[in-house]
Order: sequence, then C-alpha cells, then structure tokens
Amino acid sequence: MPRVVWFLPLLLFALPAEAANRPQVVQRCPINNGSNGGLVFPNGFAWNCILTNVTSGNTIMLGLNGNTSPASFTITTATESFTCPGGSKTTSGNLVTQGCYVQLASSHATFNIGVTTNSGSGGAYVMIAEEVAGLGAFDSGSASAVTGSSMTTTTANANEYIWSFCGDFSFGLQTGSGFSQNTESDGQTSGARNARALSQYQIAGAAGNYTTACTSTGGSLTALQIVALAFQQSSPPAVPAVAILQVCQQTTFTGGAGGIGGCRLNNVQSGNKVVITQIVFGIPSFGTLTSVSTETQTYVAGTFNMVTYGGNAYGSVISYVDLASSHSIFETDTSYTSCPGCSAVSYYAMEVTGLLSGSDTGSACWASATSCNYTTATPNEFTVMTAGDTDGAGGGIVLPNQMTPGNSFLPAAFSYGANDFGVVGQNLLANKTTVSSGSNTASYSQTGSTSPIMSVLAFGPSPVGSGSHSKFKIL
Repeated sequence: MPRVVWFLPLLLFALPAEAANRPQVVQRCPINNGSNGGLVFPNGFAWNCILTNVTSGNTIMLGLNGNTSPASFTITTATESFTCPGGSKTTSGNLVTQGCYVQLASSHATFNIGVTTNSGSGGAYVMIAEEVAGLGAFDSGSASAVTGSSMTTTTANANEYIWSFCGDFSFGLQTGSGFSQNTESDGQTSGARNARALSQYQIAGAAGNYTTACTSTGGSLTALQIVALAFQQSSPPAVPAVAILQVCQQTTFTGGAGGIGGCRLNNVQSGNKVVITQIVFGIPSFGTLTSVSTETQTYVAGTFNMVTYGGNAYGSVISYVDLASSHSIFETDTSYTSCPGCSAVSYYAMEVTGLLSGSDTGSACWASATSCNYTTATPNEFTVMTAGDTDGAGGGIVLPNQMTPGNSFLPAAFSYGANDFGVVGQNLLANKTTVSSGSNTASYSQTGSTSPIMSVLAFGPSPVGSGSHSKFKIL
C-alpha cells in the first residue's frame, strides 16, 4: 500500500468570488454534558471551557441552553467579562436559552469560561463558545430571542454578521433559510431524541429585517428556542484555502444497531471532506466498525487501537468522507457489528474545504498517552487529533482538570459528562496546520490524567483549495 493515499485534481480551480474576506470561527468549544442517566444534576451543574491563544480584537460568542429553576445561568468564570444583552434571552417554564459575547481587549494564552445553572432542580444541556475573527461593533438593536421556530432580527447597517444559537430536545436541528452552521452539539439521553443545540450565521445584505429560524426535526420533549445577535464587520480575514466550515459533536450515543442519528452537519458541499473521530467504549476490534453515514466513511487502520482502563476496553479511530454530492443534511453514525453494548463516548465530525482526496496514511498515529508522534509527507498538512481522558470527580470538571491541546493544536470540540462509561469521560477534538513535513508531535495536557487515549491523522492541502467555499457567500 502506498504511504500517501490522495489524488491531485487534474484541474486547478481558483477560489470562487464568494470566498472573499469573511468573519470566521477561529476555534470553538461545544460542551454537552449528556449521559445515559439524563441531564439533571443535583445543586445545578457547571460547564467549563478553555479556549487557547485567543487574540485581542476577536469576539467570543457564547450560546447557552438548559433546564433550570429559576430559568437563568450564572457566568462564574470569564477571563474577560461577557455581555448578555437583555433581548438575547428566551424562557419557557424552566427552559432557557441565552446568547452572550465579549470583544477581547487583550490576547490570552488561555481564556476560561465557567457557567452554572442556578438551582438544584435543573440541568445544563449545551454550551457553545466560539472565537470569531472579523467582528466589529455590536448592533444593540439586533438582539432577539423566541421560544418558537422563527423570529425577526433587525440590522442597522449593511453587511452585518448575524450570529444565532438555537436549542431543543428532539430528533434533530436544521439551520434556518439563509444561515450556515458553525457548530452543532448533541447529548444522548433518550434514544435518538437528544439534547441538541447549534450555532449558525448569515452575512446580511442591506440593513433591515431578516428572518432568523431553526427547524427542530420532530419529537420535541421541551421547546425549540432561538437567540440572535448581529455585529458589524471589522477587518474580516481572508478565507484560507483550507478552512473548517462547520463542526458537530455527539456525546454518548448507543451503538450496536447504528442509524440513530449520530452527528449532523447541515448543507455540506460536494468536493469537501468530512473528518470523523470517535472514542468507543467496549469496542473489540477494528473490523467491528461499519459506516452508517449519508456517504460511506473510510476508517484509517493506523489511527485505531484499544486500551483497558478500569476493566473496560476503549478504542479510538479517525475516518473521513470525500463528499461525492452535496446534502442539505449529512448524518454520520457508526454501527459496531456484533457488539450491541459498544457505545461512542464521543463522536465528532467536521466539514473541511481545500483538502486532497484520501489521507496521509503514513501520518496515522495512536497512543494510550497524552502525546503521539506522527510523520507528515508534505508541508502544511491539515492535522486532526482526537483524545479522551479521565472524566473528573463525579463527571463534573473543575478547572484546571480540563484537557487542553498542546503543540499549537486548537480545540475544535470538547465534551464531558459520560461518566456512565467509566474512566474515559472527557473528550477533545483539535486541529492544526502542520507546517513542516517529517516528524511532529500531537499532545494535550490534563491535571491528574489517568486514562489517556488519542488518535492523529493528517490530510494534504489542495494547492489552491479545490473544495467548495460557497457557504461564505453574502446571503
């Protein structure tokens, strides 16, 4: 087998005109404290998230969705203080969804975010934090929120960036018309009917009224809620040739039969790549992995192995799909053949543009450690790391016990709360561009690490970014 499995396109296409400068998500931290036992925790529940190497002038967006009495959240920790506009919160009984932001006055090696629910009778569902480059002044008149499927968001200036966050406990969420998904997070508690939330954006045209919507695709146990905030653009960066368009995260779904919904991406584009990672409880062998995705996954053997912690087997693996077609909804799932008790304690997917077909199979690496050495064949390969480790006391993480990526990897997704499955209950997805070919190191740090597991895989960049950038168009 050749060391590198990819194919250089015969024709090199320049980026389309739509792919000009745009506000972009630099890194994200979606947290879903889903567990098979449910999402209600005594004395409230704390989310914690760390973003690394945030940049002065960028904006951190924060979306919160939960069930608590009274229906409110408290931001207990923030390296810089968040603003939560009054119009960006909606409640229905004990359900609450809120949007907040902070425009960074300084750069920070680590930016800590801690949020708690405010009672002993509720539970936190989903938090999504995103660092966004290219945003300017907040449009105070744009703050909007609704318990329902749509609302009007009003912009005061042309070309504003509308950021929206929606959540429900249902079978799925779909972005509103004119919006593109940034991040989606699911937590398994009731079959395929999960605690879900997503962030989405639209680059508005002229100043005026815009419909901000989100669709809950059936089986709501609570209520669909939406919030939105709009910002002027300020020196938005150029869209890179290799760009993460969207990310989804699923925490603790039950395997075996597969096909329960898995992780969802919205409006994926032909020619792009979906990179999928998972850490599995109880998996017996590589041969038990069977794709149940919209298009078939390719699992990379060099990223797979198993380790035993606490008497239980855990495995990790990275796979990918080179999209042959565009899809309004792309769902990715894995069936663990002949292993009905196997479950993914974390399942992540990201849509990436500008990559060659296939993967650099020689870069594949696996370790039951907090670091793994990988070797890339060419410069500037897009590199993905997924890792799991100890879940902390009682499933609730108290800083500084969160996993933090090292060696210039940026967090793409993070989750915890799957302590039902034992010692590997905290999980991380991270990425970087590995500038130099040859030997490199992927790593993370965690205070009190006792059960490390990780996989790494790199992908070659197209010379001009042959994937689709159509999501960056003005809508």
